[in-house]
Amino acid sequence: MKARQVIATPEADDDARQIDTWWVAHRSGAPNLFLDELANALELLGMEPGVGKRVANRAILGLHRYLLRATGHHLYFVYSDDLVDLQGTDSPRLVYELCCRRCSHRYGTTGSDILQRRCPSCQDGAPA
Repeated sequence: MKARQVIATPEADDDARQIDTWWVAHRSGAPNLFLDELANALELLGMEPGVGKRVANRAILGLHRYLLRATGHHLYFVYSDDLVDLQGTDSPRLVYELCCRRCSHRYGTTGSDILQRRCPSCQDGAPA
């Protein structure tokens, strides 16, 4: 099975950052739950984008929705043989900006590397 590249629009990136910020501030028992669940879902979508449910939408043909069960959020996406595109209104972007919770260093990563990526400043991660 061929892995697909998962990309997100800037709008989808902004939504994820806002949800994660809220989650960290309000869910002290599991502050990393949203980010962990999102990373796992992105990895799954790269391998098996047919998961989730098809959503009727006249403006976006082939739109699908995938539920992040633990946090109750949804990912909306379309896919092709080579690509999974998390939907928003702008053109896709290939890099996610991450912020280290230990030292607040900001660095970039692709969606498929979120699980493996470590902070270059305090966790000996590769330079961004």
